[in-house]
Order: sequence, then structure tokens, then C-alpha cells
Amino acid sequence: MGIYPQGRKIQHRYADELAGVDWAAFERLFAEHYRQLGYRVEHSGTGASHARYDGGIDIKLYRDDEYIVVQCKHWNALQVTHNYVHELIGVMHTQHASGAILITSGEFSKAALEAAAQCPAMTLIDGAEVRRIFEISLPTLVPAPPLLPEVPFPLVRGAARPRHRASSDFDPMIIAGSIVAAVLVLALAYMGLQDTPESPGRLAREAHPVAMPRPADVVATAGALAADALDAQARNTYKAMRLPDFRRPVDHEAARAALRNLPGVGTTTWIDSQNLLVLVSGQELRSNRMIDDVCMALDPLGDTMGVVVNVQDVMAKTSEGADVLSRNCKLQGDERAMFQTKRQVNALDPALRAAMKAQQ
Repeated sequence: MGIYPQGRKIQHRYADELAGVDWAAFERLFAEHYRQLGYRVEHSGTGASHARYDGGIDIKLYRDDEYIVVQCKHWNALQVTHNYVHELIGVMHTQHASGAILITSGEFSKAALEAAAQCPAMTLIDGAEVRRIFEISLPTLVPAPPLLPEVPFPLVRGAARPRHRASSDFDPMIIAGSIVAAVLVLALAYMGLQDTPESPGRLAREAHPVAMPRPADVVATAGALAADALDAQARNTYKAMRLPDFRRPVDHEAARAALRNLPGVGTTTWIDSQNLLVLVSGQELRSNRMIDDVCMALDPLGDTMGVVVNVQDVMAKTSEGADVLSRNCKLQGDERAMFQTKRQVNALDPALRAAMKAQQ
């Protein structure tokens, strides 16, 4: 969800609390919203599982005979196009669902609105409607900060001004600190809020008693959003620093169990706490694609930044073919994570290697 497709820019860009939450928290917000409406909610999107793919469904809703599939697009820059409407309609039919809901924090293109109008079971919820839904769940207790004037980059002759800064190792740390500060401000605001007869919260509850969540639910939702934002930012910080997330280590036995039925994989063993040796039969399996498959199988178990996969062909007929192909799951080539030394895994006996070399 972090990569925008080509499309028309939005007509109105929001700069409020909702625009500031990350996409995982956006999914969680709607999962909680539908749960309060009486649905049995299955949050299956990447915001809940941290998997790379969600199959086109972020939330599944069940109530009586209803089964509704929901896809969330937390986009604040580009309109959601008709392609995503058609895609969700296809998912709805494949899942034999009774309805589908496509949600964006921004806007839909004209073609998207027209495509949805052709399918009565399809519902679109744009950013304006999202904000009407959560006018209480996301109260303006702390106003969104005004947009600061853009500071021009120093003009360098012959160099174009960059539209976006390239990320650096320090950017995530700065952002994480900002999020912590924002959460503290929100907490203080909630502690200082008084439910006076003139307060907007009480007036809104009297005007719309059904739509109003309990104050405890508001605080819980805000706390969950803050926790999600901090957790996502922590993961980004670890990634930028190439530092394995010590909170989510990959369990060795669970990893071996996950790889037991992976096509092409023979024996697996942990050489040490970070290096996993995978034995395969055939040069076509001694490849970076095999490493990708292994890493994808391990990804749900924890942070694979701390895992180096070493693949060796046990059927090799040349000494070069017997060499081990090694790579960190989240890095390229010979790169290693912080404090992770490059280990030359060579399970072939030197004498046997020399004999094989002589026979070539």
C-alpha cells in the first residue's frame, strides 16, 4: 500500500490526524469501527499479519447471512482509480461474498465512481465520508498543526531541485521521536478534557446517540493507533539501520518446520544463531530465487533481517557448483545486518574439493 500507481492527483489534500496515521493503523481503525457496528471482524490485511500480500482483502465482515470483503487505501496524494474497483469486484465474486467495500482516506477518480455504480453490491467510502464516520473517534482535541512554509533547497548550478529527499539512517529516528511527542500531547489532551455541558463531545452524543462510541473506546482506539504507529516506525528504524528487530526473532525450530514442505528444499540446519544452511539437489535450485522462497516462508515467524540463508547443492559435480550461495533475507549481495559478520560457509571438505577439481 505504500506504492502509488499512476493516477490523477487528488483535488483536496487533508492535513489532519487521520492523514497522519500509517496505513496499518488505518486498517485497524476500520476493523474496530465495523466490530462496534456488530460485525464479526477478521482483520486479514497486511496491517494485521505483516505479510507481504493480503490477496486483495484487508478486512472480512460477517453478520447473519452477510459476508463483505473490505479493501483500505490510505492514499493522500493520488486518487484511487477504477482498476481497484474492478479488482475488488473480482475478489468479491471469487470469495462468494455478498458485498464489497473500498475505502480511501483520499478520493476516487471519476472512472472509479462510474465503475462502482454498475455494481449494486459495491460500496465506495471516500475521505470525506471517512471523516464524517470518525468525527468522534478521531476528535479534534488537538488541532492538526498548520502546514509549515516550504524551506527552499540551496540552489546549485546545474542540479535540479529534488522533489523528495532520499531516506537516510537518521530520518526514521527523527520521525519516531516526533511520533512519541505527538502521542504524549494526545495523552495530555485526553487527561485534561472535561465533559462540560458545552463541550463538543457531549453535544455530539446528544445529537447522534447511536453513532457515539464510549469515551473508553475512543481512548482505546487512539491508544491502539499510537501503538501501531510507533511499532511501524520502530520497524522502519530497524530497517534503515540494518539492525535486526530483537523483539521479533525467528524461532529456529519453527523455521525448520516451515521449510519442511517447501518445494526443492532438502535438509535444513542452523550453523549458528544467524546462518541457516539449506541443502538442495540440483544447480537450478542453488539460486537467489530459492533464497527468496526460503525468506518468504520465514517472514511470518519474525524479523528476517537477522537471518542469512546459505544454499548448497549436494548433487554438485564441480567444485564451483559445490560452493554455497549466501545472502541476508532483507539485503542484497554480500551486505549484512548490523553486528552480523560475513561467514564463509563451506561444508565441502578441502581434500574432496581438490579431488573434484582434479577430475574436471
